[in-house]
Amino acid sequence: TLTWTDNGSASYDYEVRSSGAPGSGPVGLAASGNVGGSPATVSGLSATTNYTAYVRSSCTSPTATSDWVERSFTTTQIAATLPWV
Repeated sequence: TLTWTDNGSASYDYEVRSSGAPGSGPVGLAASGNVGGSPATVSGLSATTNYTAYVRSSCTSPTATSDWVERSFTTTQIAATLPWV
């Protein structure tokens, strides 16, 4: 889940990437979307992987957006139950 301080914008764009800058295309893009406010639920991320989440506010015009704000994080390992051999 991505959370941020909602500034009253019409909507927010987000991207979660393992590489590349926001808006740079599909290489390294793990998730993206546009939501009406915080939070945004993100799924499908790989375990033990470094990501950077980017969020920006978006007004009613495609050209009326703020700068991207970023935060890096690492996903945890997925717990597994293994049979005794």
